[in-house]
Amino acid sequence: MIGSTLGSLRRDRLVVHLVRGKNTAITAIAGYPSKWITLTTREGYLLAYLVTYGGGLVAGDVILMDVVVKTGSCLALTTQSSTKVYRKPEDLDVKTCQTLCLSIEDSGFAVVFPDPTVCFAKAVYSQVFDLDVSTGGSLIFVDWFTSGRSAMGERWQFDLFESEINLKLGGTQLLHDRMVLENSSGSLQRRMGRFEVIFTLLLVGPKAEKCIQHAQEKIQQDSIRPSTKTRDVVASLSTIPTKFPVDQPITLIRASATSTEVMKTYAKNLLQPLWHQIGYDLFRGKL
Repeated sequence: MIGSTLGSLRRDRLVVHLVRGKNTAITAIAGYPSKWITLTTREGYLLAYLVTYGGGLVAGDVILMDVVVKTGSCLALTTQSSTKVYRKPEDLDVKTCQTLCLSIEDSGFAVVFPDPTVCFAKAVYSQVFDLDVSTGGSLIFVDWFTSGRSAMGERWQFDLFESEINLKLGGTQLLHDRMVLENSSGSLQRRMGRFEVIFTLLLVGPKAEKCIQHAQEKIQQDSIRPSTKTRDVVASLSTIPTKFPVDQPITLIRASATSTEVMKTYAKNLLQPLWHQIGYDLFRGKL
């Protein structure tokens, strides 16, 4: 997966530690064309934006990100705007690749909520998320992507989209989730129908409890509404029991929506307790 270097090859790294009681980025390394922008929310969380000049990835780009949340520290990680994946020229046999390795130590808490990925027509993209949560750690993780540049008629016109999520809890891998969408297996536009966005949400640990309870109530309320054929958002919630190594269930939510704006509004409401908890609305200026 990481064999090609026709585009840029870089490793970005962010380490968050409690320094005199304050969440601090003790390491923040980003290779051109990226940079980290950090600030502190009113509740003391470190808010980190990964900003990419040009706003997108070209064919052959390989991006590796290491993020470490040390014991007791708290991080909210997001992006400045959507990640655009540009088309792959026909004469190049390469993928655009991105990997996030996230480690959360005991009592640490990370919120990972980037803007959606937008794959242009003919794009070939692969992403991997390796999430390692220690016993007592907490995680709220979002991965979502759109149909592409639908305003320009590019609905589900990318060649390949691959996404893999690996979650370890207390050193034991408890979740391996893989999604592959490709037009070579049949028209994605036909298969995806009226939906424009796919959204995945993982919630783990004690500091995610309020959001888990709120999400469960909202999805349960939505389930009594009329047929899914008329809804702008269709969502499902699964609870994965984890008696070993710790009794700390994993909540997995999937949703699809008829537009990016509809999905943003739904996600904002779904995670309403989070904005008060971290002291910052990650949708600020984005709706």
